[in-house]
This record gives sequence, structure tokens and C-alpha cells, in this order.
Amino acid sequence: MSIWVMARIISVTNHKGGVGKTTIVANLGFALARQFKVLLIDFDPQANLSSGLGFKDADNTIGRYLQEVIHVRYPTVVPHEINQYVHIIPCKVDLLDIENRLRNTISGDLMLKRIIVTIQKDYDLILIDCPPAFNYLTINALSSSNLVLVPAKPELFSIQGIELIKDYAERKQIPYKIIFNQVDMRSNYHRQVINTAQENYQSNLVANYIRTSISLAEAFEQAIDIFKFNESGNGSKDFIKLADELIPFV
Repeated sequence: MSIWVMARIISVTNHKGGVGKTTIVANLGFALARQFKVLLIDFDPQANLSSGLGFKDADNTIGRYLQEVIHVRYPTVVPHEINQYVHIIPCKVDLLDIENRLRNTISGDLMLKRIIVTIQKDYDLILIDCPPAFNYLTINALSSSNLVLVPAKPELFSIQGIELIKDYAERKQIPYKIIFNQVDMRSNYHRQVINTAQENYQSNLVANYIRTSISLAEAFEQAIDIFKFNESGNGSKDFIKLADELIPFV
């Protein structure tokens, strides 16, 4: 049973690519589905979330729904069912062309929100996988969100990608949390970067992080979540801890 009347919406984004954003959306979604009904929205034109969960050529994409809303039609949104507790709205590469059209549409930054409103009552949590760029798609996602998660690798360039999202979230008064991914605590450099981030971001940095794990990539190659792939591995354990820490904030 939902603890909210309407789903809480979480965008996962970083201006820097290669930080494991899509892996976090997928596996955090499945971890949260232990307690909540979850919808995943693939809002990245690369469509890695869609292909990584077996929906590469699916119909009923977010791009199709956006086109209808742009033309002032209100679509009947039908997400795809992964299991009883996790659904997905996939995307295709045509989302990149639609992003250009949003720029020339009145209230183009609110088109995704108009879609979400039609199904928000059917879910507890909605996770949005954003593109690795601060473009109109990302702005649409952030305009819909109650919380922004910013994944980062413990590397200098990855942390620099946080700042643009952080500044926007603070300006729009959207709570945000930073998550470190692909962490190897045997590395002095990783530990140093994380310690510096703790000083700079304090309560906005989550305590739990995702360790480097080949299983996470292997699970995605087989189009399954980490819990099906290796329920007792480090990847599964890390995402359970991360979900438990985030629940009070969502």
C-alpha cells in the first residue's frame, strides 16, 4: 500500500557521462521495489536502460508520449511490466530529435510532468534516467522531481559534473543527494576524493556507496537486475544499503 497519495519522483543525473547512472536507476529501482511499486522512465536517448532491461525495441515509448503532449493530446500511458512491482517506460534514439522540438514548444520544460501526472497515482516511486547532459530533457526531468540523485565516480572530473546539477537544484529548491559509484576503497585516491566530498557536500552526500563490481555489468548484459544475477554479491548488498538509506528522503 502506498504511503503517498501520488508517486514521489526521483531524477538520476550528472552532467558527466560514464558515472554508472543507468546502472543505479535500474538496480536502485529493484531494491526500492522490496517496499514500493516502482516505475522506471528511460529519458536518455542512448536508451541504455531500455536495452539493459530487455526493452530495446519496445513500443509505447516516452518519445511517443511526448510527441502526443507536444501536439496537445493527452496520451493513455501504458508502461511495460518487468514484474509485479517494477514497470518501465522505455525510449528510443528518436528522443534526441524530440528534445530539439521541446525547445520550441510553449512550456516545453513541463511536457514530461504532464505525462507523469496521468499515471502518478499508480506508483509509489518514479525513477527517471536522465541524459549525461544538461539539456531540455534533463530540465524536464528535474522540473518533475521531488529529489535529485547525482551519481559520481570518485574522480576529479566526475565531481566537477556535480556542480551544474547542484546549482540548479539549489536554485529551484529541489533536494539532492550525491552517490559515489564504482568505488574501490583500497585506492588512496578514491578515499581522498570521498573525504574531500564529505567536507564539501556534507549531508548531501549519502553514506553508502556502490563498490566496483563486474557483476553489475554482467547482469545488464543479460538484461536482468543484479538481484536476479547474484543476490548474495557485493552489488546486491550495496544497493540494498543504498535504498534503505534513501527511503527517509523520498
